[in-house]
Amino acid sequence: MLAPVFTSCENDAGVQAELGDPPRIYAFGTAPDDAVPPYLIWFTVSGAPENVLAGTPDYDGYRVQITAYGTQQNDAVNAARAVRNCLEQVADVVSWNGEGRDPDTKEYTYSFDVSFLPLR
Repeated sequence: MLAPVFTSCENDAGVQAELGDPPRIYAFGTAPDDAVPPYLIWFTVSGAPENVLAGTPDYDGYRVQITAYGTQQNDAVNAARAVRNCLEQVADVVSWNGEGRDPDTKEYTYSFDVSFLPLR
């Protein structure tokens, strides 16, 4: 019952080029305190099983916020771009949430939302 962010990206060459192998992609709350930038954090914004007339749903819907972090602006943007390019093969980008700097770490950030409808 989790959106397939990591599993969709883990073997993608573009993502690995920006985020390592295995890629530094963490579900919210699982990133180590000393995560090496660039890295991504994602969390589920909303979701629900799709309604069907009979039986159990074939798939679940998820809206996920993804935020890339980097020590340089280009690091965050390039990581976000690589993940966007990968995820657009299996999901839809539904919003650009903007860019900024984390007030605590001073790392640059770039954020966007993705909508998934993965089969169960």
